[in-house]
Amino acid sequence: MKYPTIRIMKGFVLVLTACVLLAEVNSAKLPDYLKKCKKGPEGAKCVIDNGLAAVSSLTKDGEPKFKLQSLTPIHVDKIDLQATPQLKVVLDDVDFTGFEGLSLTDGKIDDNELTFKAHLNRMELVGKYDINGRILILPIQGKGTCNITMVNLDFNYKTKLFTEERKGKKYFRVESNENTVGEINNIKRVYWQFDNLFNGDERLGPEMNRFLNENWKDVYGEVKTAIEQTAAYSIFNYFINGYLHFVPIDEMFEE
Repeated sequence: MKYPTIRIMKGFVLVLTACVLLAEVNSAKLPDYLKKCKKGPEGAKCVIDNGLAAVSSLTKDGEPKFKLQSLTPIHVDKIDLQATPQLKVVLDDVDFTGFEGLSLTDGKIDDNELTFKAHLNRMELVGKYDINGRILILPIQGKGTCNITMVNLDFNYKTKLFTEERKGKKYFRVESNENTVGEINNIKRVYWQFDNLFNGDERLGPEMNRFLNENWKDVYGEVKTAIEQTAAYSIFNYFINGYLHFVPIDEMFEE
């Protein structure tokens, strides 16, 4: 499988830098809005409650202690979707909104894996695009601003956790994208809007946008995997690692 190239959020660069600079700093305490959980199925409700509490806190101010940006919006510098061999889509300066309304329906963590299921009423991507190739049966080309809005979707997330030791304390980490799986299911609708298609042609541009929206399911099928991976890698891995790096396992979980 070919993975999309993702230049992750500016905030993630700060987290990575902090990981190096603060390697010798004392470990952090679990934030007041989170509780210690049991590992395994018996801790599922606690993991869900913690996830919802983290979303609520991140929506307001982010988490300055861990250099995590706010959920409103989430900014990603660049996404190279690499949708199909016939279609290249690059998104720049992208803002995601809708994650502040995320609800968790299931979740658990054990010694080597974190899984959860989430629901979003809406996820919206707004940014700049550069598209070239063929989508379904039609040629498409253009540069400009775009809006991709997904309505009523479920997101399943699973990642392998690795353990590292620093100054006598053990920490979990999400090591790489290849160990993370994200899947979008039960999506109700996708709306597409690409401004300035075909160099601003006043007939071809609106016709292509109409075609994309009339055939939204098939169009979404072309880029589904890339969008799933972007959400998993650039968003969920970023926030999860932000907490895991600074809070030791014994602060997060009961023995």
